[in-house]
This record gives sequence, C-alpha cells and structure tokens, in this order.
Amino acid sequence: MTETVLTLLDVLARAKDPSEGGLRFVARDESATEHGWGDVRNRAQVVAASLAAAGVVPGDRIALVYPTGIEFFAALFGTLLAGAVPVPLYPPVRLGRLDEYFRRTARMLELVR
Repeated sequence: MTETVLTLLDVLARAKDPSEGGLRFVARDESATEHGWGDVRNRAQVVAASLAAAGVVPGDRIALVYPTGIEFFAALFGTLLAGAVPVPLYPPVRLGRLDEYFRRTARMLELVR
C-alpha cells in the first residue's frame, strides 16, 4: 500500500484537529510558545489575502526576511496559499545595519526579476 505524497498546504489543510499539534518555538531562555495548526492556517490566510490585495499573482517570487518564528511560517504558508514562490532570506545578524541590509537586498531582488 502506497501512501499519498502531500504538499505542505495539504498537510496544513488536513490537520485533523486544528488545536492539536502545530509549531513550537523555544526561546533562548528555554520558554516555549506553541501555535496550533488552526492559528497557523488563519495567519497564513491573512497573509495570502494581503498578497493578493497587493497584486501578487501565482508564480511571483516573494522574499521572506524573518527570523524563525510564527511570522515566518505565516508568511511561508501564506505565500504558498497565494500561489507565489517563497524565497526565504535570513535577516542580518547585526541589527544596527538594517538600512544597509535592506538596500542591498532590495537591489539584489530587483536584479533577479
């Protein structure tokens, strides 16, 4: 018997109990924050709607500049729901140079269009 291969969106949509399971983030102080699949799905739907309202169409590439956390996963799944292609880019380690990082990253993204 062969098991059907599912996409990430299929897995998100088929979560049996949206309050069961999900994502767990552990901070440096070892405190944990959990987000059930229902929460992840709701956040992703908001992102997908925002992308569509901004004119994003299936196949567009969307740069995701987030540290690991619920916002990253909402953006990742939301981009997939919108039919776009997520392009994860890790934010800079040194936060004091964010303006320079954003300028260079924006220029790089303009060149690959």
